[in-house]
Amino acid sequence: MKNTLIVIFIIVSCLSFASQTGTLIKSKKLYLRDNTTAVIYISYNGTAVSFPVKPEKISFGNKNAFGVEFVGDDVILSPMKPKAKTHMFVYLDGRRRVFDLRSSRKAYSLVQVFDQRESLIRPKMLRKRKR
Repeated sequence: MKNTLIVIFIIVSCLSFASQTGTLIKSKKLYLRDNTTAVIYISYNGTAVSFPVKPEKISFGNKNAFGVEFVGDDVILSPMKPKAKTHMFVYLDGRRRVFDLRSSRKAYSLVQVFDQRESLIRPKMLRKRKR
């Protein structure tokens, strides 16, 4: 519980600092299909990976490569050593997503993950009605 509060405090502090100084947090949106492996570059300062729903299970190829914190629908990753890399397997809504994690100086602070099929579906309310 204490670690979760510290992580939340750090994220809020970073967002507050960024809004006060006018600097932007680098973020990226990933639209994935069932058969894709996405490469995510993890910042040495940590990267938050945001999922549409809370992951059911997460497994790593090399468990010692990255530090991991779970905050709601987000997974906060921090490299444990320079040039760290591993695979991350995320299970959500009965489907598996595979990520190739690599630490890098040129990385995103926030990565938002979306299902490509769901992004193509438009709710009935938003569809134009024929008259």
